[in-house]
Amino acid sequence: MATEQFIKSYFSDLSKVLRHHNEVLSVVNDLSLNSYLNIKEIVFGVEKVFSFIDGTFEESLMGKLYNDIVNLTFFFDSLHYDDRVDEIYDEYIKDESTKVKENKEKFQEEFLKEFKKHKLRIIALVNTKLYYFDLLIWDKAKSSKEIVNFLRTNKLINIYNTQQYIKKSDKFGKSKINFTYKQIEDNLFTQYSSEELSYLKSLTDHEECLEDVDKNLQTLINAKQNINFFKNMDDEDIKYVVEDVKFIQYRMHETIVKEGEITQEIYYLLSGECRVISDKKVVGNIKKGQVFGEFSSINKKPRNATIKTNEPSTAISFKIAFEHFENEPHLFSILYRNIVNELIKKIDTVNKKKF
Repeated sequence: MATEQFIKSYFSDLSKVLRHHNEVLSVVNDLSLNSYLNIKEIVFGVEKVFSFIDGTFEESLMGKLYNDIVNLTFFFDSLHYDDRVDEIYDEYIKDESTKVKENKEKFQEEFLKEFKKHKLRIIALVNTKLYYFDLLIWDKAKSSKEIVNFLRTNKLINIYNTQQYIKKSDKFGKSKINFTYKQIEDNLFTQYSSEELSYLKSLTDHEECLEDVDKNLQTLINAKQNINFFKNMDDEDIKYVVEDVKFIQYRMHETIVKEGEITQEIYYLLSGECRVISDKKVVGNIKKGQVFGEFSSINKKPRNATIKTNEPSTAISFKIAFEHFENEPHLFSILYRNIVNELIKKIDTVNKKKF
């Protein structure tokens, strides 16, 4: 017990540092131990590239978290207790408070075991801070017109963290961003306001749902030959102008769209069949491969008809990302022209049925 107490007291300063960081941002246990630590140079490099593209990008919280990570990393790299274990054993032997001494081999085993435990805690903490730093820079990036344009130009618009960037850049054969970081100030006890911590913890990692989103978006893109308002638009254009892509299954006679409601979704029917109801009368049918709901998405007015399934059906729903209009007015002019042309065709079809 006395030996254990000596070892713990030897690591008391280190334990104090670890307690502070764990209280500030506790470890995210779902992260792989080195998932962000192994790419920290690239994470830092991405932040510097974004700061170069948009001079207003870097803000105080970003700088504070960066310094915090770098300081903790340098602190970790400075720990060489394993190289000094013989010297520490001599101190242990001379320590008068430890009455019962372990032999050297046993002491070294216990000491290195405790040291390893502390090292793993530091790695987990640095990894967690890098995770939050990465979420922060990509969250800020999506609010920057200049960075969004850069991402779109480089076919990186649907990326939400640096791990995804690495996968995508490898796919396109592009070189990775690297950055040599350096310590600006030596402070192991960075303080954050409650507002800053709340904001960091509120950031969402899109990695968990990205696979399903990509799958649904790709299904939509694969069907672009059947969706005429995507005419003359390449795959990256479509990814840029649509958002909130979802795969939805409907039961027989289930309502997809209700007349009079104000919603923005556009639907592409993957399977099944639907009926169109206006003023409580069936006025048409929608078959597999058809699109509906685009008119209300454009004019922001209430739905002019109810859409119900005639049989179990599946659909892809999506919205138009109107917030990107100012960045790409030409692209949206193509989209609007295509939608108007499709609406004219639908009106002509209805008129022909009437007469």
